[in-house]
Order: sequence, then C-alpha cells, then structure tokens
Amino acid sequence: MMINGIHITATFNEPKPFTDEWLEAVYTSVQNNMAVVSADMLVNEDESSVAFHLGIDCTLASSDTFVEDVAEDALKKAFDDADNGRVPLTVVSGPVEVFA
Repeated sequence: MMINGIHITATFNEPKPFTDEWLEAVYTSVQNNMAVVSADMLVNEDESSVAFHLGIDCTLASSDTFVEDVAEDALKKAFDDADNGRVPLTVVSGPVEVFA
C-alpha cells in the first residue's frame, strides 16, 4: 500500500455553525471513503473553515493530482452528507500540501 498525505482546508463562504452532530457527520463520511486511510480534522470557527490532514491510499495511482482530487471529492461528499443533501457553499482551498 502506498499512502500519500495531504493537508487541505475547506472555507465556507457564509459563517457555518459547527455543531457536534455536523462535525461528527463530516468526520464519519471522510473516514468511510475507501481511499482515505487516516483523517485528522481541525475546526477554525473564527475563519469559518475546517482543515483536514488526510492519508490517501495511492496504490493504484500515485500522482499528486489524484491525491488532491480524492481529497476534494471526499470533502464535498462529507459536507453534502452532513447537510442532508443540501450542498453548502464551500471553497476547498489551499494551501494544499501533498507529501509521501
């Protein structure tokens, strides 16, 4: 198994109330993604952002672009899941740092 790490931040265009239930739903969704082997999450309520440090399984594809795409897809799905199908206005933004 080849694992690459990525640090990626999602910033909300409008202030987001980070409830325990919402955060748990986001974290659970990210953890359930087949390509994500580890996840840490840091909430910054002042900046209305959530930063993630993810380990991505890159056994089948090892490019940095693959890692970024998997991370962005996992986060977008997690936010969608947490908001019961209502996609929140988010910008998945840098700095995006990929490392082996």
